Amino acid sequence: MRQVNRIKTKNYVSKSTANIEDITVVLAVRNRCDYRLINAFKSIRNQDYDDRLIKIVLVDYDSEKWMIEKYKEICHKFRVEYIRINDKPMWNKSHCLNIAIKNVTSKYVCSSDVDVFFEKNYFSECIKELKRFPLQVLISDFYNSPQGEINGEIDLPSEYQLIKNKCGFQNTQMGLSGHLNPGVNLSLTIFYKAMNGYDEKYIMWGSEDFDLIKRLFLMGLDVIDISPVTSWIHQWHEKHEGVNTILDIKEQIAKNKIYMDNTHSIIRNNNGWGMY
Repeated sequence: MRQVNRIKTKNYVSKSTANIEDITVVLAVRNRCDYRLINAFKSIRNQDYDDRLIKIVLVDYDSEKWMIEKYKEICHKFRVEYIRINDKPMWNKSHCLNIAIKNVTSKYVCSSDVDVFFEKNYFSECIKELKRFPLQVLISDFYNSPQGEINGEIDLPSEYQLIKNKCGFQNTQMGLSGHLNPGVNLSLTIFYKAMNGYDEKYIMWGSEDFDLIKRLFLMGLDVIDISPVTSWIHQWHEKHEGVNTILDIKEQIAKNKIYMDNTHSIIRNNNGWGMY
């Protein structure tokens, strides 16, 4: 039987925080309203975990207005709570996700993205591991689909393994995450709220997910690789698709990395977080 890979281990007493093992999946979006979003939602609704215990929240961070009705239509189909945020010319994934995380009431939260889809057992395996030992944050490998491999809605779960076999492996190599990708992370909701969510000083692209994992580790959580027992796949798209900016993206990514490397506090956003 496969075992999860333990990256960092500390000795803690396991304590359950609730009897109901429910989970909220939060996703941030800006100008990405197509089959990839449908595939993401479909994979969440096709889990082998009790669907009644899974809530999905999509935060639309000022996408073009013509997309609003389309988002609403897709969200209605997959029973997704849709939150629209207006007048945000600068992409801020941290703030976008925090809007949802701040209001999560479930025991667990999964921070995900609109261009990934999950293996059928993803949440059952993650929650099984967190029930065994709650003081963890779970992340996994990055399986990246080739350009042109996914061009529309896919048949889940029958096509999952076929697509995964064609995927390339992307090595992120940054900080505590090593070769793993922290863009999808899952843990007890209480930990995200205790540190005021993602750091909202990160704008545009880069480092906010790695920073989150770093802070959860500093809080005392184990950072765990769940990929030996389950996985998720990233659907190919042009880099930085859907976000127009007057800022130099490469320059901002570099600034974000410097900020992450030099900031070691756990609690951020002292002037409030997830507000809109």
